[in-house]
Amino acid sequence: MRLEFRILKQDEFKPFWTACAPIAFSEQIPQIHWSPFLTDQEKIDRGALAEKIKNVFRLYLTVFDGKQLAGWSFGEQVDGETYRMQNSAVMPHYRRQGLYTMLLEKTLEEVQKRGFQKIESRHHMTNNSVIIPKLKAGFVISGFELSDSFGTLVRLTHYTNKLRKKTLDYRTGLILADEEISKVLAPLS
Repeated sequence: MRLEFRILKQDEFKPFWTACAPIAFSEQIPQIHWSPFLTDQEKIDRGALAEKIKNVFRLYLTVFDGKQLAGWSFGEQVDGETYRMQNSAVMPHYRRQGLYTMLLEKTLEEVQKRGFQKIESRHHMTNNSVIIPKLKAGFVISGFELSDSFGTLVRLTHYTNKLRKKTLDYRTGLILADEEISKVLAPLS
């Protein structure tokens, strides 16, 4: 296996997505796509709203074995400090070889060097093949969600700022406040 990571533009990535996503996700309950059920006006409104957020940062990270797409991870900026990993997959032939962990590490590296404070993702609650590597990489469970498109999801967040992560541990009751956390919790004068 000769792996090469590549960052693609959205239009470069789209043909790979179209061809490979049905294979990568063939064993999962299908997502509901709402576009066919929207009125013409709702489609127009949706397009206008999408135009307003055209310039957010997006990352399409792929990994190839020669000319063969082995996996990908893509996502986008949510706000001034948050990047959301929207979709990652490893093609069936490449699973259980550590490729997802490599994709995750490379994604974190690319996103952190751009200055994001939080990296979020959402997953089916039983998707342990993704949840476990993310927990090992320092993500924490930060919420749960019921989605009309995907069902029940767990939200994971990775804090790039160590003090923010430590303060979250305090907020959840995992650790006691120390001097550093006490300064953060002190009222601003």
